[in-house]
Amino acid sequence: MKADAEAEGTERRVVEAHGHLNLSGVPLIRKVMKDHGIEWIVNLSGGSPGRGMQRAVELSRRLNGRVVNFYTPDWSRYNEPDFGVVEAQRLENAVKTYQYGGLKISKYLGLGLQIGRAHV
Repeated sequence: MKADAEAEGTERRVVEAHGHLNLSGVPLIRKVMKDHGIEWIVNLSGGSPGRGMQRAVELSRRLNGRVVNFYTPDWSRYNEPDFGVVEAQRLENAVKTYQYGGLKISKYLGLGLQIGRAHV
């Protein structure tokens, strides 16, 4: 694929649009990005405050901003009356302060979250 782009005189830009990355993997992630010409990775494991967000922010920093984190709501709070308002504020802060690129709604919402005896 890279050879095709070079033959056409175009620059190939690769974005990995569905990643789940961990801070402990920075050396390997950096190598894979270099070896395969990956310019950006979307990290769908960006977490939320107190639930992995700090590690995701550090991951992006160590990879020179080439990882775009997506915010994951803290579903443990779903039953609290201010859940929606608080999570919206946290998402807005993640975008403005840490350059988060979006919102990740995990499978947990449909497969694991229970309200009383019922699954959502």
